[in-house]
Amino acid sequence: MKVKLAKEMGFCFGVKRAYDLASKSNISTAIMGELVHNKDVQDSLYDKGIIDFKKDIKVDNLILRSHGTDKKYKEELSKKYNLIDTTCPVLLNIYKQMQKYELDGYLNVIIGDPNHPEVMATKSQVDNAFIVFNLDDIDLLPKDKRLFFTMQTTLNDNKAEEIVLKIKDTLDKDKYIIKNTICSASRNRREAIEDLSKEVDCILIFGGENSNNTKELSNLLLERKFPHYLIKDINSLDLSLIKRYNIVGLSAGASTPSWIIEEAVRVLNDMDNDDGNIEEKINSNPSGVGVFDSLLQDSYRLDEPTDKLNDGYMPTDTVTESNQENEGDTTMNTNELETNVSNGENVNNVSEQELSNTAVETTEPGHATMQEMMEETFTRIRRGQIVPGKILYVTENQIMVNIGFRSDGIVDRDELPEGITDPREHFKKDDEIDVYIVKIDDGEGNVVLSLRRIKDVQVWEDLEKKFENNETFQATIKEEVNKGLVADYEGARLFMPASHAYDRFRRNLSGLVGETVEVELIDFDKSRRKAIISRRRLERERIAKETEEFWANIEEGKVIKGTVARIVDFGAFINLGAYDGLVHVTDYSWNKVRNPKNFLKVGEEIEVKVLSFDREQERISLGIKQLKEDPWKVFTENYKVGDTVTGKVVSLPDFGAFVNIIEGVDGLIHISQICDEHIEKPSDVLNLGQEVSAKITDIRDDQRVSLSIKALTAPEKPERERRPRRERKAEDGPKKEKEDSTPIDNPLIDSDILGELKKMALDLDITEDTGSEEN
Repeated sequence: MKVKLAKEMGFCFGVKRAYDLASKSNISTAIMGELVHNKDVQDSLYDKGIIDFKKDIKVDNLILRSHGTDKKYKEELSKKYNLIDTTCPVLLNIYKQMQKYELDGYLNVIIGDPNHPEVMATKSQVDNAFIVFNLDDIDLLPKDKRLFFTMQTTLNDNKAEEIVLKIKDTLDKDKYIIKNTICSASRNRREAIEDLSKEVDCILIFGGENSNNTKELSNLLLERKFPHYLIKDINSLDLSLIKRYNIVGLSAGASTPSWIIEEAVRVLNDMDNDDGNIEEKINSNPSGVGVFDSLLQDSYRLDEPTDKLNDGYMPTDTVTESNQENEGDTTMNTNELETNVSNGENVNNVSEQELSNTAVETTEPGHATMQEMMEETFTRIRRGQIVPGKILYVTENQIMVNIGFRSDGIVDRDELPEGITDPREHFKKDDEIDVYIVKIDDGEGNVVLSLRRIKDVQVWEDLEKKFENNETFQATIKEEVNKGLVADYEGARLFMPASHAYDRFRRNLSGLVGETVEVELIDFDKSRRKAIISRRRLERERIAKETEEFWANIEEGKVIKGTVARIVDFGAFINLGAYDGLVHVTDYSWNKVRNPKNFLKVGEEIEVKVLSFDREQERISLGIKQLKEDPWKVFTENYKVGDTVTGKVVSLPDFGAFVNIIEGVDGLIHISQICDEHIEKPSDVLNLGQEVSAKITDIRDDQRVSLSIKALTAPEKPERERRPRRERKAEDGPKKEKEDSTPIDNPLIDSDILGELKKMALDLDITEDTGSEEN
């Protein structure tokens, strides 16, 4: 396999100069923002000990970035710090020209984005300047002044063409001068990659995803359906994908360092590269290749047919007229390159060899180069772009939109946002809307547009930011699939592996379906619409936090709320958050509970009282009946023997009936106290649940209560006073012997014996009376 390098690639002159200046001072040095739009370059400065600039920071040196700095602010900083000004020499030359024309009576006009740091710094270099970014801005320019136009160095060529054409149609050609100050670096690299594509079978583009000049290289090949891979470095590419190509080309954006391309060359040489001089070529080439600022994990193919690309790679830039961050080398006239840089750093230190091929192209009205720019006035569009348009008309099934292209675009009903069925209810003629380019030609000359896919692009851009910033977000679990779950985030499908669904692996994931949960991205590829999410780490952190809070707050006797998690024969488990506690069946109620499921329901929220807990064993005993006062205490305080109570029959054993007096206190009516008549069993007279009234006849210390129904119906008998028998005998006088009413006439019994027996009986009676009195 042979390897060929693009003629123009990697660091441009301005970026290389800025990096070299910034790298020289690394002791007590801070940098104001990003030096250039490349994270890899910025990280290399941090590795040298350079820190980010903050207000009142204590450092000696301050690096000003290559985009330029507000003039007044720069003067204030120079009073506190030794400034290392890395402003691009092209910009310094533009400042000089603007100041010169202002002295000649011209009003300066900058064509560019008013919010871009380069444009804001450029405007501050003169006393007064206008900024033109839209066609309507041209109408606001004063007609009575001579105007001097310069352009933002990173301005898109299409945008420049559009504005310049409007200027020519609006203003008197004798009233203005236009300088084409757009950096030529990106243009040169596009031409170089076009030439390279004619000599190779496949091209590897190394660069950052946030670099517009790198994306332009990819989009150029995408339009031609030329096989290429946009990767962060050679390690991001599956090398087996390019083994089938005989010749592979290498290219890179203007803001990317050289060490990435050098590494790529070494790796490719190890793949039996037969171009023995390739390392010599890279060492002699002042250019290099860069790294994605995003965390793109994989490389991706861009040689698929157009109809398959919609679900694959999506260009991340928006409209063709948008501003591009093209860190470019530009050509300039060395005679005009005279500028001062703070503390001795100035562009005069730049060698003539570095500037030998440079000359700022200027275009007066009618100049041939600008005329060539104006030959094609229609907007250039690409599949996957989001462009502005104006509605021409709306029907029941589609919207016709003018997007400034040679053909109008059509938005069919299927491409409307979700929830819109009749476009006439939401859109009308002359509305200005943004549309997504689905297809350049539908076969009838119309451009196929979409409104629905705009949201999709925005969602994936949002996910990309969350991935880069390690942000968590809410996603809704839609379904369980093989090896995991599928979640939805504003229409984007995300995959959650089974091992990342909970804090530890579980086979059953169905409990999460339909739930909205907090997740984080652990793998992301916007180009492939691939996103893998996880909640494992978040769950572990949540559980650890809740566990500490739980044990710190729990205490015996505390009343807390919980949810019934499950019910078993011996009780119910109550979810308290971090842990479950057990309510034993005996602690449900002061009354006897025969079936726990009749007392509680799963999912029910209840209050419970903490009876005891053991953190080591992770056991918690709970009670429900303890939330109420002890019923025996209530009973003894409100009832006494002799009171009549009313209650329901709750049990009918053979020896009597139990009646519930109050919750937790039952009384027993013995079978003999149910009624006056003799009964075989209590159920002959009473029924379960029957309400009866009875009198309390006894209250015992062992919490037993005796009741009687018969006591309420039978009349009370006066109690007879019982006195000792001797007292009664004294009142009655001497005891008289009873005369036999029926003399014994029995020859077998001796009368003397009979007399002795009577005497013994009398003595026995006297002895019993004496014992009773003594006792």
